Amino acid sequence: MLLDLARIQAENGSRVAIALGKTVDPQCDLEQYALQTGVIIFHIPSLLRSPSPLNDLRAFVALLRIVRRFSPDIAHTHTSKAGIVGRGAAYFAGVRKIVHTPHGHIFYGYYSPAVTKLFILLERLFARISGKITVLTQKGLSDHVAEKIGKAALFSVIPSGVNLERFIAGNGDAIRSSLAYGEETIVGWVGRLVAIKNCSSFLKAVTIVHEQKPSIRFLIAGDGDERSELEKKAAEYNLKECLVFLGNRSDIPDIMAAMDIFVLSSLNEGFGRVLVEAMAAGTAIVTTDVGGTSDVIEDTVSGILVPPSDPEALASAILSLISDKKLREKYSREGRKRAVQFDVHHTAQCFEDVYDELFEK
Repeated sequence: MLLDLARIQAENGSRVAIALGKTVDPQCDLEQYALQTGVIIFHIPSLLRSPSPLNDLRAFVALLRIVRRFSPDIAHTHTSKAGIVGRGAAYFAGVRKIVHTPHGHIFYGYYSPAVTKLFILLERLFARISGKITVLTQKGLSDHVAEKIGKAALFSVIPSGVNLERFIAGNGDAIRSSLAYGEETIVGWVGRLVAIKNCSSFLKAVTIVHEQKPSIRFLIAGDGDERSELEKKAAEYNLKECLVFLGNRSDIPDIMAAMDIFVLSSLNEGFGRVLVEAMAAGTAIVTTDVGGTSDVIEDTVSGILVPPSDPEALASAILSLISDKKLREKYSREGRKRAVQFDVHHTAQCFEDVYDELFEK
């Protein structure tokens, strides 16, 4: 989303730079991106996802130098960790127009109660130097206000924008051909293989579905710390013949287009951007009702919402869609229509409005 947003801002005449830390799974060649868009890229090796006092200090100093060198009118930080370090650096560099977008939050589901409390205290502190905090959903706004990060007026709801054209144009035939799948129904999962995404719950649901519908095929696209353990479980569950781990892929639009049913099994989602991608690809959706997913998927209209950590409910919803092609087609149509409101160009305009508001104060 950030790459698309920066590209559009540059096309509209703004001078734009992105400072970023280590990217585990780059989605594009950033050098080529910079050449094509004119967006300046600064790499900060010490800016890492996990908390580390020494690395965080190094990242702060590096960002301070970059901000002073680039001298922006607006500093816009993204995600919780970079939002703390980045907002601090921008403030001490003299930038007073600061926008922060957490892309979800870490108020539950990520860390121990003690660490979570520390992050909440830091968010309260850095909210004081933020001109605006944009959240992805109304639920995200409510969570921030409930944790006393700031008053409601500090926040604006701006959904994560998706480049819909890529997913609308997805071609699933090549994927089906490469996997030797013909007309079989395909159920898929896409995301990072980490605890918060709870792919293990999907895997348990797969075993239930497989027992009743052995002809169904399953895909898991993505990588992460839990991959080896999940592959071991899949082998224990005797799923080798029906389930494929695809790993990290650059052709996710095509993979989604190959799916008949897309499943999200997360314990927490700030928004559920992948749901918009799946809707744009025309895939029927089953998702856990967590975080902001209900702001994206309207239950029984554009998909099915189920409780988190409930493989039986997940399996039941999947089975209902397998057995009812007309229902899948209905969710596909409604999902495509609903996805339009999450187009990245709309998101870019919303951010432009936020920037204009800050300069009017």
